[in-house]
Amino acid sequence: MANYLSKDEFENLASRLESNIIHSFRLAKQDILDLQDHFLNLSQSQKLIVEMIKELREHEIQIHAAIQNLYKKDQIKHVENSDSKYLLTELKESEKRISQLINSASKEKILIKEVASAPIIHIVASKTSTKFHTSNCPYAHNIKPKNLIRFKDKTDAKNKGFKACSCLTEN
Repeated sequence: MANYLSKDEFENLASRLESNIIHSFRLAKQDILDLQDHFLNLSQSQKLIVEMIKELREHEIQIHAAIQNLYKKDQIKHVENSDSKYLLTELKESEKRISQLINSASKEKILIKEVASAPIIHIVASKTSTKFHTSNCPYAHNIKPKNLIRFKDKTDAKNKGFKACSCLTEN
């Protein structure tokens, strides 16, 4: 004999399924918005680095041109000359700034790779609980969509009276 669902059971099941689908789409939408924010921040950082590199290259070209002029005039041998001292100092400072920028750019590149490859983890809690979790915590998966609360960060959750789950204290 086949087991059939009553109309109430079927409607309850359909309602839960619909809630789960809506919740999944909300999470996907939030993930997409978070990714857009990350890429916007990365794009702005890259533009800033490119501008800084352009400025330093222009400065370096000017200094090298001035040094070449001094070589042509044979004034570079006389370091006592205030112009050549100034240019040599500027060249050294420019080289330091270029080195710092290259180091900064490589650190930024590493950071960009880390951010791009890092999974997006949200801080969540249930309206019916006292603990907050990471979105990938097994306990967080049990939170019903209607009870789900999202936080900006751990501090935001703590300020609203929630305590950290063990998924956050293990790290």
